[in-house]
Amino acid sequence: MRQIVAVMALTMIFLQAVRISYQWQSRQLQMEELNYAVETAVRHSLQTAVEGTEGVIGNDEEMYADFLGELMLMYGDEYRYEIQIYQLDAENGVMDVSVSSFRKLPFGGESIVQCRKYAEAEAVS
Repeated sequence: MRQIVAVMALTMIFLQAVRISYQWQSRQLQMEELNYAVETAVRHSLQTAVEGTEGVIGNDEEMYADFLGELMLMYGDEYRYEIQIYQLDAENGVMDVSVSSFRKLPFGGESIVQCRKYAEAEAVS
């Protein structure tokens, strides 16, 4: 009887270790994906605003819409987002944004990661 209890306890400990390892790896991957997506979206929006490529961004709302569209292309729709704009200036090529990403985990709970990017663009003559 003692051996059965010991085996069950070890099995539970093993399963808990697997769960924790999975959640940690999932969070690391989510952080890397978010960081890459936000960086790419900010770079694309600033480049489009300053250089005027792929259409002209005339105001801050169009710059935000371009950023949001690029973020959705890069990061997908499997996550829930909260985006906070600290500074947005299409005319001078300045963008400071923070994106929080929320994802449900298969074993219960929610994984939350946050990324903040600040960038300034220089006009190319």
